[in-house]
Amino acid sequence: MIDKLIACIKRHYEISDYEITSTHSEKAQLFFVLNKLETNRATDNTSVSATIYVKHDGYLGSASLVLNAADDDETIENKIKDAIKIAKTINNPCFELEKDKDSPQSELVSIQNRDLKDVALKTAKAIIKADKDKEGWLNSIEVFVRRNSHHLVNSQGVDRRFEKTSLFAEIIPTWKGKDEEVELYLSFNMITEDYEAITQKARDILLEAKRRSEAIKPSGKMLKADVIIKGEMLDTIMANFKSDLHFSNVYMHSNHYSLNDEVVPYDLNMKVKGILPEAYYSAPFDSHGTLIKDTAIIENGKVSSYWGDIQYGQYLNADKISGNGQLVEVEVGKEATFEKLALPYLELCNFSSPQLESNSGYCGGEVRLALYHDLDGSITPLSSFSISTNIYEAIKKATFSKEMITSDDYHGPKYLRLKGVTIS
Repeated sequence: MIDKLIACIKRHYEISDYEITSTHSEKAQLFFVLNKLETNRATDNTSVSATIYVKHDGYLGSASLVLNAADDDETIENKIKDAIKIAKTINNPCFELEKDKDSPQSELVSIQNRDLKDVALKTAKAIIKADKDKEGWLNSIEVFVRRNSHHLVNSQGVDRRFEKTSLFAEIIPTWKGKDEEVELYLSFNMITEDYEAITQKARDILLEAKRRSEAIKPSGKMLKADVIIKGEMLDTIMANFKSDLHFSNVYMHSNHYSLNDEVVPYDLNMKVKGILPEAYYSAPFDSHGTLIKDTAIIENGKVSSYWGDIQYGQYLNADKISGNGQLVEVEVGKEATFEKLALPYLELCNFSSPQLESNSGYCGGEVRLALYHDLDGSITPLSSFSISTNIYEAIKKATFSKEMITSDDYHGPKYLRLKGVTIS
């Protein structure tokens, strides 16, 4: 399909450059209702997408198109013509496409088992293993195991490939409370076969459903407690600091920080990376085919570098093009870390939808479940309240756990402790 598309593109003199990505995806899917297998499906398909570039009036316009397996030559021709029309209306400054023809040197962590159905069945079994409570149960389980083979070529001779096998699961647990049933939702990605960890994830979400059924609104001293951030909200916060320093935000003057600005008055170090062990979004190159280079963007609490793709890097005349890495790695100096959590504190477990507004720094949202850890060690489940803070100010007095964690796109401290957060 790639060769056919290239042949069609070359018939159009208006097209100055192109990038083509082909993804071959094999997938095994299982769907359970109340632990009974309802659907067992396997798919095998290839998708091809392209970006074409057209120089016009001193600009470089671009447009994307997607091919289907059933597309014949006439259909492809029509899609290319439509893309050319759109590209001629886009007035972006000119830039040169990736020319580096070196092959990726890094190897991805990936599930090695080639039998996708076997991995899916083992994943489902590990989840069901956690379902052993009378008052709580797993309503539904959906498991996808995917092997994706990515192939990228461009008009400058770049030709890159990588393959990754991963699993994705969705779990909907229910817990029978005193007054009503509580239903939660969990989804996760993994690129390793760690079935004990999968069982633990299912146990944890069932426990969260139980605690949600027991939760009360916070009051009194609970409203003044330090807040512990973890999980999705922590990932969102760190991704915001990473995104703020991207070439595109700098080019459009929408960045909060500039080079040499102090982010925090302590030793905080942040890197953008392409590959991290166990991180789902690991990739050796970006959508332009640029090999992703590890880039330190914050060193000892100060902004040390911008980062990003070849397009916006050229717009800024950047000396180094890092590529669009999806991962962020954080390290913190001893003065801002803790070995164990000092009581009391409010642990935020589950948000309705964590929010972070990059321009203002607003960070917060409605909390579905939190745990108040009192001085005597007792734990009180809480729900139906909101938190808010300005993350750019709060991070200056934050402390981080020495315990580390790896999520889909983050590696760093597992917990972030914030003071002075508004709880209402």
